[in-house]
Amino acid sequence: MSTFCNFFRYRSNNYTMLPKQFLERLLVLATFVYATNACIITGFKVDRSQVNLAVGDITVEANSYWSILGNSASSLNGALWVKKSAGFYIAGTDKIDSLSVTLPSGSHSINNEGTIVFNSISCKSTTKYQLSGTSFCNSGEMYLAGNGASGSLTSITSNSWTNSGLLSFHQKKRTNSCVSLGQPSGTIHNSGQICLHNHLFQQQGNIVGGGCLTANENSSIFLSNCNSNIDSTHSFYLADCKSSMRAKASSKSKTFNVYGFGGGNMIGLDLPLLSGVNGWCYNAVSGILTLKAKGNLSQNFSIGCGYDKNKFQITSDCSVGLSSVSNGALKYNGPCPKRKLPAVCKPCKPIPSCPQGTTTKTTTKSSSTGASTPNPQTTVTSTWTGFYTTVVTETATPGGTDTVIVEVPSSPNPQTTVTS
Repeated sequence: MSTFCNFFRYRSNNYTMLPKQFLERLLVLATFVYATNACIITGFKVDRSQVNLAVGDITVEANSYWSILGNSASSLNGALWVKKSAGFYIAGTDKIDSLSVTLPSGSHSINNEGTIVFNSISCKSTTKYQLSGTSFCNSGEMYLAGNGASGSLTSITSNSWTNSGLLSFHQKKRTNSCVSLGQPSGTIHNSGQICLHNHLFQQQGNIVGGGCLTANENSSIFLSNCNSNIDSTHSFYLADCKSSMRAKASSKSKTFNVYGFGGGNMIGLDLPLLSGVNGWCYNAVSGILTLKAKGNLSQNFSIGCGYDKNKFQITSDCSVGLSSVSNGALKYNGPCPKRKLPAVCKPCKPIPSCPQGTTTKTTTKSSSTGASTPNPQTTVTSTWTGFYTTVVTETATPGGTDTVIVEVPSSPNPQTTVTS
């Protein structure tokens, strides 16, 4: 507390001393702010320069946002919690070469109930989104957008992984890189929607939940570990004519729910199909399409009814990022027959723009302290610019006002500016 006391200044308008109870409460407040390694955003904040985000836990309160523009390296070292109706934005500009946002493995977590946007489309070089931590939970909307530069990385590999909202991955152009979700032997729980734009998703572990994975705008889905559990209620949606889906051939075939097959997109295996009609079989009653490779290896895809068997054609899927398999896929030379999509397979949304403006908001908290203080009110306005300055005004009795100004050195980065 000695450091705190060195920065304590007091002035009074009408009283020579503060009430003891109020002073004790103030000391608790100031000590808490000083002792904790955390950042709480209340209001609307925009930073347009390099910002050190290694400030511990970051919380963005409801009806607030933090927009960070032009910060090339954002390394989080604490939990990130974006509450409902809140936003957290990190965007590159044409003035920086690359953009990275990282959260190392450890005890930290990501909990998004609002909107998170990471966007490097304007950057010139590589994008690195590498989010680990102990847990990931998204019930809001989260967008990770890249410029498609060679060597880019996109991964959310927390041990505990849950998505019940919208999780969207964008690239300006398709690259060899793929989206990695969850641990190789772990489980991702998806009851929401995952959207791919110019991206490749390669499944590694279990997929649990009745969610939807959408391949849009020249994207691919590769189920590379079909021995793991892939929920029978989960849906895979091929949303455009350039999208594709591939599954690893197995002697223990499974059935995957696929929507949108038709118009030139592809479904395939990681091995060449048997020649001619021996390579596939379509059951017009059940709507099941079976693809077959040598050695009694196969996989089943529930594509729905209404397909014309004469319009199926064996082809090769040479999508960027996937190993080319000669005659390893099937396409349908006709439009996709009408079929009702699951409610969770909604149209994918565009990337939200990052807020450019800035304002400051004051937080007011009221409390009751008994009959002798009929209208007590505490107003806290905080600005972090090297020192954490807290101005507390309390009206203890009618006509009397006490003001205390507390300055506490910020840590660990005096150059960090936070207005809340």
